[in-house]
Amino acid sequence: MVETKTANKREETRMDIAAMATSLKAASLGTAVSLAVTKKAMDTQKEAGAQLVELLEKSMQPHLGNHINIRA
Repeated sequence: MVETKTANKREETRMDIAAMATSLKAASLGTAVSLAVTKKAMDTQKEAGAQLVELLEKSMQPHLGNHINIRA
């Protein structure tokens, strides 16, 4: 009877360790995926910002607004 309880405890401990290892691996994978998605989003935003700066630079017309025609 005592041996059966000890054997059951060992089996539970093994299952707990296996469950914990599986859970940690899943959490690690989730963190890795989240990090990859965040990096991709940051790269996309960086590219969009660079395109916006380029668009603004192209749209500037420094010769406009330098002179005011006051004759009517």
